[in-house]
Amino acid sequence: MAGFTTPRGFEEAPATPMWRRFGPGAALDPLRTDPARLGSIAARTPEVFARFGGRPRTAQALGAHLNYIARRGALDLEDQDGCRLRGPADLKALREDWVAAARFDSQSRANSPLAHALTLSFVAMPQPERLEWAVRDLLQNELGGRFDYVFVRHDDTALPHVHVSIRSQGHGGARFHPTPQDLSRWRAGFAEALQRQGLAAEATPRWVRGAGRRSEPYYLFKLRQAWLEGGPVEPRIWRQAHRDAARLLARADPEPRPWEAQMRSRQARVAKAYGDWARELQADGSLENRRLGETLARFVAGLRAPESLRQSLARELEGAWQARQRTAERERDR
Repeated sequence: MAGFTTPRGFEEAPATPMWRRFGPGAALDPLRTDPARLGSIAARTPEVFARFGGRPRTAQALGAHLNYIARRGALDLEDQDGCRLRGPADLKALREDWVAAARFDSQSRANSPLAHALTLSFVAMPQPERLEWAVRDLLQNELGGRFDYVFVRHDDTALPHVHVSIRSQGHGGARFHPTPQDLSRWRAGFAEALQRQGLAAEATPRWVRGAGRRSEPYYLFKLRQAWLEGGPVEPRIWRQAHRDAARLLARADPEPRPWEAQMRSRQARVAKAYGDWARELQADGSLENRRLGETLARFVAGLRAPESLRQSLARELEGAWQARQRTAERERDR
């Protein structure tokens, strides 16, 4: 991939469209000339999920990660060659192989990650095998012949998903070092792989969809989950968010923060562009264009105002307070 000074396994990847590479500052014009993509966004086609998570740096952490994704040997892992790894003995051998290889890597440091964890998911489907085939296709396209990896599908949750563990040390001295731009391309490739499986899938940035706040970072999600499950300490960021929400409800801090104003400004710009295109399409003589314009107009009308974390918490707190008030009134009227 352009911009790398050393080979990292992505240098042969095709360039991504401008609006996907450069984010919110880019123009939406490429979508205007792609009615199929515009129609897919307007129809709210389900989005794929792809996230890089943990990076185990010790043999113990790598073993714990492999045990977790394999459910302590209950599930088979599949590697880059299509071989199945079964049971604790295979997991131990894989861990020892990756750790031993890292010891002889001249680029590796004491705190260099041994592997990178990746999670891929899509909407619930009657045939989750198609999810696995799409992941297999994506991994071969992105990593085949360059990096070793294992993956496994989990069906024991409401949403089937695939866990991938990628060895940080690649072939020929390359190091796996994904960037946000790489993740964007991986999402697009995952959506295309799902489409080849006959599934309608999209991979667009939040700002292109008119969405606001990004999803919660994985490490914060795990911290909050541990606290909700009985952990002793609430994460500091959540304590501060609740304080900010309380101040917002009390009108002690009513002014929007700079990022809140930016979210609204960005969504307004996207909504205006889509609204203009919708009117142009509806005025067109083509039935197909008129239908696309109507779909796009409904999409714009259905956009929700973006919220920051403190605004979202304030709305929830206010709703809970109003619910308690209604309950108290009913009790008094009895």
